[in-house]
Amino acid sequence: CFAPDAPTGSGFWHWVVANIPANATSVSEGGGLPEGSLETRTDIGAPGWIGPCPPEGHGVHRYIFTISCLGVASIPVDVDSSAAVVGFMTNMNAIEQAKLTGVVAR
Repeated sequence: CFAPDAPTGSGFWHWVVANIPANATSVSEGGGLPEGSLETRTDIGAPGWIGPCPPEGHGVHRYIFTISCLGVASIPVDVDSSAAVVGFMTNMNAIEQAKLTGVVAR
């Protein structure tokens, strides 16, 4: 999940997940990720979900979730891989992508 409107000058990665199996049909709230999935480093330096919390009065912030269908079973990343590395490996192997954008303001 990427927040391009974060006041960092380069956006903010709230969640990075790689290698979700092709046969996965959902990610349940609080239920964990499908077996084989891997959460990697976010912009706080650790894996895991960081919920939306834009600065008060900063206007509407977009939170973009992208799911990619890859032409390979997995990409060679590990838990310490940055969002940039995961994005590069994903985009180099993507067959198709879909995006869902949520918005939050405080």
